[in-house]
Amino acid sequence: MNSLAQWGALAALQGGNSHQAVMLAEYQRRRDLLVGALAAVPDVRVFEPRGTFFAWVEFAPTLYQRLGVADAEAISELLCAEGVGNTPGDAFGHSCIDAMRFSFSCATQMVADGAAILGRVLGAPAGQATRQAGS
Repeated sequence: MNSLAQWGALAALQGGNSHQAVMLAEYQRRRDLLVGALAAVPDVRVFEPRGTFFAWVEFAPTLYQRLGVADAEAISELLCAEGVGNTPGDAFGHSCIDAMRFSFSCATQMVADGAAILGRVLGAPAGQATRQAGS
């Protein structure tokens, strides 16, 4: 280990941890923005994350019908075209083909913007995604 890394490790061990409470609150805010927007969408089941910065959702077949798409991959493409990153569930195995993972590790404003896009693209009732995401 080089001396710069050693000094950094020493500072981490001797420094305070007040930043942890600030970051915890910020990640909770990001989680609430994303989960709130997804929970407002009919035919989407959200699993509230605990201890991670990923949200997992499952799609009901009626969502595909309502959006006029074939599968989660098609939803992924719609969202990517709008600038919302995601990972289709099939990346985690065949049993997850009707699921998707979203990350909220980016800046809070990006999460808020993405939450609004999710509501619009996936068809949350008017005003619902904005109200949920903005609270």
